[in-house]
Amino acid sequence: MFHDVPEDSIGALIPWKQVMLDTNYSTQKLRDKISDFFQEHRYYWSKDKNFLLMKYLARFIKVRESFSSDLSLFSEALNKYTRSFAESQISTPESVESILETIGKDGYYQGLKLSEEIVEEFLEYAFSHACYANRIADSLPIQITPEILQDCPAMPFRVASYIKDQESCPLIQSLAKDPKILAIAEGYLGRPPVYHTSELLWSFPHKASSDYCYTHFFHSDINDYRNIKFFFYLTDVDVTDGSHHYIKGSHKKRAFMDQLKAGIPSPKSDQRLIDYYGEGTFEDVTGPAGFGFIGDPYTLHRGSDVASKPRLFLQIEFMISSYDCWYYNR
Repeated sequence: MFHDVPEDSIGALIPWKQVMLDTNYSTQKLRDKISDFFQEHRYYWSKDKNFLLMKYLARFIKVRESFSSDLSLFSEALNKYTRSFAESQISTPESVESILETIGKDGYYQGLKLSEEIVEEFLEYAFSHACYANRIADSLPIQITPEILQDCPAMPFRVASYIKDQESCPLIQSLAKDPKILAIAEGYLGRPPVYHTSELLWSFPHKASSDYCYTHFFHSDINDYRNIKFFFYLTDVDVTDGSHHYIKGSHKKRAFMDQLKAGIPSPKSDQRLIDYYGEGTFEDVTGPAGFGFIGDPYTLHRGSDVASKPRLFLQIEFMISSYDCWYYNR
């Protein structure tokens, strides 16, 4: 199920380690890296000093725990949402309180469900709007059709996003305001959730299977001191169709050096992670179209390659803060 990450591949992902590993690394390239570092941080400093502070402090578990919520205080806040639960577009086999307990313990919860009608509406939207390769808005627009799903050739790119239209998509915005989603988000964050972003994303069979993709290595997202993401498969997903992986409990257990390096792909092989967390903590998320799950993105997680048919995936993120800038290189 899991693969070992070649140690020498990490240099391609982490420039500073590449400097140490590559004896032919030129002085000019090193100067460029240093220049980029200071340019990036000048940008953060000028745009939002709070974001710059969060970028470094939010990688440490003790700091994140200082923003944790007391579920015993959530019962009163829950009342403002439960009256609207009948209007929710998602169904869950468990109560909100039980879902929050699972996320608090494991970092993730699996079991949300969208109706077939909503899934069909998302597919109709995807087929009628252009998406853009590798999340680059000025790339050539791509029109996905139902025929492509039946017999999709290997693409020269892994993903394509509706980056120009997704924030104005009524379907996405309706889900982002769903009372059950807001109740879970507020319960976990411990305060009214701040909507951050959504993404509607295709993943495709990929020609260059030997190259490396950041999100396919176990990593954490350092987006705030406390945040939560809601994920939905909009096509059927099995282990060959870009299934999501996470390590249960890794949002609460992390070696100090791994906390220090949080936000970059883990250089540890899967076997070393298994030795540290235990084999039973590794989860592979599969499910039919409409299946949903929730995650604290500080939990170690990764995606996987699509081998057979394209996957349509939706994610919605909430945080506790809003910032005047975002990552310089994204």
